Amino acid sequence: MWADLLKKIPGWQRPEPPVYDLRTIRAPRLAGRALKLMAVLLELPGFRGWLRPVLLAQVGLRAFRKYRPNAGLTPLPLHSPEPPVLLLPSCSLTEYETALLQAENRKPKT
Repeated sequence: MWADLLKKIPGWQRPEPPVYDLRTIRAPRLAGRALKLMAVLLELPGFRGWLRPVLLAQVGLRAFRKYRPNAGLTPLPLHSPEPPVLLLPSCSLTEYETALLQAENRKPKT
């Protein structure tokens, strides 16, 4: 009930979270000797020129580089930052300032 009323008040609406279109990638799953062999092949100039474009296309990097979004950059964060946490000392303010000044090797004002 209260949530419905708050939704009607301007400024109380929460922005919709962004929708992520997550897709599974098709990349070889390698471990052990197969991974070492793949690393050696990718370091060789002849195989690197042949394997690299194939692997980058499989993981979607080529499509990602070609993508041009319609909207510009967002100048502000999508979510408002959290308010700062105030740390209150357990002693008096004078004792706290004296301890801070001593930590900085300064003399306290009297």
